[in-house]
Amino acid sequence: MGKLDHGLVGADEFYSRMYVNYIKEYRLVAKNKLYRENFHDFYNENGLHFCSEQFKIFAYIADCIASHNIFKAEDNEACKNIYRDYSLECLLPDEYNLISYQDNPLLFILCVADTIEPSKRFNNYKNKDILNLISIDFDRYANLLTVEVDETIYNSEAGHKYVYDVEELSKWCDINTSVIIKRLD
Repeated sequence: MGKLDHGLVGADEFYSRMYVNYIKEYRLVAKNKLYRENFHDFYNENGLHFCSEQFKIFAYIADCIASHNIFKAEDNEACKNIYRDYSLECLLPDEYNLISYQDNPLLFILCVADTIEPSKRFNNYKNKDILNLISIDFDRYANLLTVEVDETIYNSEAGHKYVYDVEELSKWCDINTSVIIKRLD
């Protein structure tokens, strides 16, 4: 959408660093041994196990990091056409499946955490102060995320946007949400 996204950059950075680390460890082990270690399965000098099967795990984690900031298309033709141009039909409103903990736990956690994490949204507050003004609870049996927001921060543009985003979670993640505005007494 015309800007760098922390999810896409983070995914690329994560996968690249894991790959480079794997190769670096292999080269250290191979250099320090008289015999050639197997690139696909080896132990480093600290006894850590490296296996090429780990690349599948790295790819899955990188995919979740990238995907946590890729959104369902808006229900208008201009937006839908952009998604079609990039072969993102699975994100069109008629094709979209809610992100669920059961189907993709890491992606689900990243999406929910990124949405409810308040410190990036309220620049006028120190992190410890904002955490005293917001309370977050999850009831796994009811699949209910309850966020209680103090009225002092709710009465700001950032507060309204935060509450809106939390309430919108259920439109793209398989979770129920409840927002409570805590009134000052």
